[in-house]
Parts: sequence; structure tokens; C-alpha cells
Amino acid sequence: MRQYIVSSQASISAHYQKIMMYLSFCGQTHAINQISYETDDFKVVELQDGIELNGYQEQYLAVTRDNKLYSIDVYAGPEAFLTSAHGYARIESM
Repeated sequence: MRQYIVSSQASISAHYQKIMMYLSFCGQTHAINQISYETDDFKVVELQDGIELNGYQEQYLAVTRDNKLYSIDVYAGPEAFLTSAHGYARIESM
């Protein structure tokens, strides 16, 4: 005997609703595609649309536990991974 579970479309949609994350920096919000990498000290985020910082278009940025925003160098060793500091930023979800 087979049993079928029937649930409404609304409850399924609510259950799988995606949480949107944003990077809040200099009074603006930038949509985050994903958190690409995470350590005890920082998270690397992939932005939906890159932003220009110090003349460079950045898509991947690091936000430290104390809310500082950094450019990253993926080819550098662990000590040099975080490069230029850009000020304070927060990761927010809605």
C-alpha cells in the first residue's frame, strides 16, 4: 500500500523561500549570490553585480568578524589573502 502526502503549494513555497543576503557598504546595499568561503575570521562573498573599489571591479570580497571589508587575492597564501581594506561593511539578510 502506498501513502501519498498532499500539501498545498503555498506551504511548499514558504518552506523553500530563498533568503536574500546583502552586503551593506557606504550607505548602499549589494546583492550577494553566495558565501563562497568562510573561516573563523572572515567570510568571502560573491556579489551578484560587482562594485568598483580603488579603480578595480570586485565581485568577490571578504567581510571580517569585526565588519571590515577587504579585497582578496586568491593566489596569495593565508597570511596575504586579505589585501586592501575598504572600510566597514555588514552582511544582512532579508
